[in-house]
Amino acid sequence: MTTLKRGSLYGCRLSEDGKPWPVPIERYFQTVNRYRDLAISPDGQVIYIATDPGGLTESADGGATDKVVNRGAILVFTYMGQN
Repeated sequence: MTTLKRGSLYGCRLSEDGKPWPVPIERYFQTVNRYRDLAISPDGQVIYIATDPGGLTESADGGATDKVVNRGAILVFTYMGQN
């Protein structure tokens, strides 16, 4: 799931029946943006994240800012393997 004010993507594992797995939720792709929505390629290798054109978000130092980095953009993250 995406977050507007944290500029992050959060993910958790699901069991085979679609219920959340009892492991910690992980935070990915933390940037100074407001993440609006996401799509994942059919092969699961590429994540597309839509950002808001503006608004308050978490700054790099943990405070708040209205200076988002990628205003109204589609960010692309490609899985390159572990390591």
